[in-house]
Amino acid sequence: MANATVIHVRNLVGNGELADPTADVLDTGTAAVSLYTDKAVNNAELVVLKLENTAASDQMTVDVEAGANPPSFRAGIGKLTVTLAGQAIKWVGPFESARFLQADGTLKITSTPAATKAQTLKITCFRLPKNF
Repeated sequence: MANATVIHVRNLVGNGELADPTADVLDTGTAAVSLYTDKAVNNAELVVLKLENTAASDQMTVDVEAGANPPSFRAGIGKLTVTLAGQAIKWVGPFESARFLQADGTLKITSTPAATKAQTLKITCFRLPKNF
């Protein structure tokens, strides 16, 4: 399976609807994989991630990496680490822009499988409407 090259940002529409989008898939093999969002999110407080570990029983970790200073003057707090058990789904976010934005306004996500286990992560990124 081919790795996604970016994490697509799906815009939710106020007073509207969005069909369940196809997740971006990271076939991590046995090494960590890092990806950025496909466009600047700029306001990370409006972003949530749906993370799904498709492995039957193996745990994996997903990091939302600390941003670059500037613009993230609170990047020194560090990354956010989420642990996913086998076949687990977690929703993560929204995120603090001052901690997580990269210099270009994107978010960086790193997926790390169990030590010697090939695993697959499905990730879907949603941006909430600012106002509607």
